Amino acid sequence: MLRRIVLLISMALVLIGLFGLGFGYYYLFKRVEPQTSGKVYLKGITEPVRVLRDAYGIPHIYAGNNHDLYLAQGFVHAQDRLWQMELYRLMGQGRLAEIAGEKALKLDYFFRMMGLVKAARESYLSLGDDIRVDLKAYSLGVNEFLEKNRHRLPSEFTFTRHKPDLWEPSDSILLLLLNAWILA
Repeated sequence: MLRRIVLLISMALVLIGLFGLGFGYYYLFKRVEPQTSGKVYLKGITEPVRVLRDAYGIPHIYAGNNHDLYLAQGFVHAQDRLWQMELYRLMGQGRLAEIAGEKALKLDYFFRMMGLVKAARESYLSLGDDIRVDLKAYSLGVNEFLEKNRHRLPSEFTFTRHKPDLWEPSDSILLLLLNAWILA
């Protein structure tokens, strides 16, 4: 009799463990996968936009005007690469220690001394109106993704308990400056 109870309890624990693993997998990975089919309605789009993904999952965006194109591009970039975008932004801003802890303080100090944030903001202000409008549209797309997916962010955000700030147009320039520095 005791053997049978132990067997039933063991089977129940195995089933609970399997359910927990399945739920954990879904919660951390499946529920946050980007939507690659169907329709998504974005605030600020003025004409229909099509996003087609090729066999490798690479998005191809077709829009009737630049504003809609850059807004959709910002949304798709955030959908596919938000963690990478946020990680690079934190690095360029000298805020990596917020997710990496004390180990990153020296790196944060270095990047703050480089002044990339100031350079990005000054660069943004020096751009022509047409480029600033495009960068604003891109930022609107990233922020639209953040708004629509506040509780479905990539699993890296769950692991680090980090909430991304809204995307600013100068953040895109910051990433360009950071990449230029890294490649140099």
